[in-house]
Amino acid sequence: MASITLNRSLCKRCLLCVEFCPQKVFTTDQDNYPVITHLDRCRSCYLCIYRCPDFAVEVTE
Repeated sequence: MASITLNRSLCKRCLLCVEFCPQKVFTTDQDNYPVITHLDRCRSCYLCIYRCPDFAVEVTE
């Protein structure tokens, strides 16, 4: 299973990771930051990494 890390200090809350994730792994918190809520759905497609303009997302196996 993959592991996803979000660096909030780099994140500008564009939510591209939320929008482009085909498995709907992410939701948002009350401050509109992405939150990993369904890690079990992640298929390591890396779209969240490729779409993040701020390099705030890291996916590892």
